[in-house]
Order: sequence, then structure tokens, then C-alpha cells
Amino acid sequence: MPNGRLGRSPNIVRSIGLVPAICYVVFALTPIALLTAYSVYAQSGYTFKPALDFGNYASGITGAGDMSLLGKTVVVMFAAAAVSTFIAYAVVYCVAIVVPRFLRGMMMIALFALFAGYLVRVFAWRILLGDEGIIATLAGHSHLLTAIGNLANTRWAVLLALVNFSVPLCILPIASTFSGLDRQLLGASRDLGAGPWVTFRGVVFPLTFRGAAFAFAIAFILCAGDYVTPALLGGMDGFMFASLIAQQFTLTFDWPLGAVLAIILMTTVVIVVSTVYLIIGTVARRMSGASATGAEVARRSAIMT
Repeated sequence: MPNGRLGRSPNIVRSIGLVPAICYVVFALTPIALLTAYSVYAQSGYTFKPALDFGNYASGITGAGDMSLLGKTVVVMFAAAAVSTFIAYAVVYCVAIVVPRFLRGMMMIALFALFAGYLVRVFAWRILLGDEGIIATLAGHSHLLTAIGNLANTRWAVLLALVNFSVPLCILPIASTFSGLDRQLLGASRDLGAGPWVTFRGVVFPLTFRGAAFAFAIAFILCAGDYVTPALLGGMDGFMFASLIAQQFTLTFDWPLGAVLAIILMTTVVIVVSTVYLIIGTVARRMSGASATGAEVARRSAIMT
């Protein structure tokens, strides 16, 4: 009987674990299914009727203004995600190499930074970058500071705010990857005569690039879907594709076109994130070497010692 209970326990645990997994899949796929359904609806005034109307896709894809706005949005959001990932990776790398015992503390600081309300941060940047804000007030007659003070209602203001919000999010997955890094590999690499750059290229980056790729994915997805920051900080110059989608649902009430634009944005996000992940993985493999990676060499040296 005891053996029977032990044999049934894993099955029970797996069965219980399936319930939240199924719920998660349902909750994740339901909005996408609704968007897909609305995208082929026919609109009559302020009512929508089920119909296989693919004219909405033609309107969304062939709209030159919409595609131009999508291109501008991808550039700004890509820059925000790339800068956030680079800053987070550099900070985590310095802490992990110089004072590794502070790595968990830095993760807690990143979590605390996320406790500040999102809208509070946006309005704080609005105050800092406004025409009568702190930066503009301190600018005085300095041409450099005056140029910085004129960032209000531009895409640069949107970029700064998005980077400020995304860096703590990027720190968490990168720091988690570094926390699992075996420091014996670093010591073995140094014992083999490798310098800091060779150690980073052959050991550190190949073992941590997945954290960087995941951080970029998180930042890019969140930035691409953000329409509050462009609305409050960007003005007309900072108008983004997500703002256009929100406009279709809230102002023009063209839900089918809004659903099509949302699907176009989601498809673009998947393509960009997948491409970046493949590029980062390819670079990591090439940096580590095709025949024997630096991590493998260092691991062998660590085992031998």
C-alpha cells in the first residue's frame, strides 16, 4: 500500500498541475481569439456583425500611413529595448564580477523600483521634460541644456521614459542567469591565461545570452504595446502604433480595423523578437567557438583542478 500511494502521488500532482496550466492557456488565447474574430467582422454604424470580411486586412496592410507609423514604432521600441537590455546587462555583469554577493540585493532593488506606479513615473518624466519643468528651468542660457529641455512632446521623451521603466524589468532575468553562473569557470578561464575579454567572449556571454535575449523580449513586448507613455509624453511626434490601435477602439469605434492593427502589431513583435533571439544565439555560439566552447574548456579545467 505505501508503494502504491507513492506511485500515485506524482500522477496526482501532475493532474493538479494541469488545471492552472490549462487555465493559463485559455486566458492567454482567449483575447487573441476574440481579436481574430473581430478582425473579420463587418461594421454597420456602431454595430458589428459576424462575417468573413477580409477587407479590414486590406485596409490595415495597404494603409501607407499605418505602415509608416508601424515602422517608426518598431524603430523607437527596438531602440528602447536594446538600450535597456544593454544597460541592464552591463550593470549586472559589473556587479556579478566585482561584488557577486550583492547580486541578489540588486535583484531586490530592481523589484522595489517596479513598486513605483507606472503613471507616477510617466508624470514625473512629464514634469522633468516639460517646457516649464525642472530641466528647462535649470537650462538657463546654456545651449546644450536648452536642447535637452526641448525634449518634451517628442519621441525622445518617449524613449527615455520607456528605458527608465524597462531597465529594472531587464535586470531580473539577466541577474537570474548570472546567479546560476559557476564562478569556478571564470577562475579556470583565468588559470588558462585568458584575459577579461576572452573570458567574457568564451565563457560568460555564451552562458548568459539567453537571459539577455529574454530581457530584450520582455522590454520590446511591453514597449510595443504601450500607448499611455506616447500619449502623455510624445505629443504628435511621439504618436505610436499602439496609440493608433487604442484610437480605433475608443474614438472611431472601428473595432474590426483595430483588431487587424493589433494582429499586425503582434505579428511584427513575434518576428522581431524571434529574429533578435536567433541573432543573439548565433553570435553567442560563434563567440564561444564552433569546436570547443570556452565554457567547455573552462569546465574541463575546473574538473581537473
